[in-house]
Amino acid sequence: MNKSESWADNLNPVISALQRGHYLLYCQQIAPLAENLSKRPFNEILVRLFEEERRLLPPGMFFPMLQEQGLMSLLDCWVVSQVLKLQSSALLARPDWVAPCNSINLSEDSVGDPEFVDFVQAQLDKWDPPQGTIAFEILETIVTSREEESQKLMHSLLARGCTFGIGSFMGEGGFELLSRLPIAFVKIDGSLVRKLLISPASQSRLVAINDYCHGRGIQTVAECVEDVETLAVLSDIGVDYVQGFGIAKPAPFLADL
Repeated sequence: MNKSESWADNLNPVISALQRGHYLLYCQQIAPLAENLSKRPFNEILVRLFEEERRLLPPGMFFPMLQEQGLMSLLDCWVVSQVLKLQSSALLARPDWVAPCNSINLSEDSVGDPEFVDFVQAQLDKWDPPQGTIAFEILETIVTSREEESQKLMHSLLARGCTFGIGSFMGEGGFELLSRLPIAFVKIDGSLVRKLLISPASQSRLVAINDYCHGRGIQTVAECVEDVETLAVLSDIGVDYVQGFGIAKPAPFLADL
């Protein structure tokens, strides 16, 4: 039995592994800085755990347990299916609604699991999302260590209208990685953004990443933007998008519909 057939049956162990609560989808806006960018809204999909004590736990509180038990790929499957299902329902209710591009983070387990691609393709067949509404984000460290598997996953899903980005990018492994992958956007690591106003070295690195990406037709996103001073410098540098608590706080997915 493959993943696309068995994921629902295996979802209960993912939840029961925590022995409490259930997962909720949240999202955080990725706001455009340039006027010539797509008018389609852009979000990063986030996951929260709702405890019986009515507390929302961030990923850092439960991801390590899922990773230890080898269950991250199943959680990724749940996220993909829920995003597509909820987006489809919203479009049926409001046909004039412009669905956002929803960027879903992928774990190393999913990148290395051939059945994950089969599952996503089956979900795309089922829900038939509008072109440009599904993106996947993979950390630079994962892409670097599993480049061949990342290549296969990307090319398989690019043909289905999905796009890809690299998250927490520092360029420490060399910018050549970007030339070998079909990447639409790069998220510049928050450590560089947070030091932008106080560290010339961080600013130089950020400018170099931004310039290299633009030279290859790749859009850039600055993570962890917290204040207007940083936002102004990023605008001057020419970064395409910004994300962080200074832009928008995470909110329940599709809560405004």
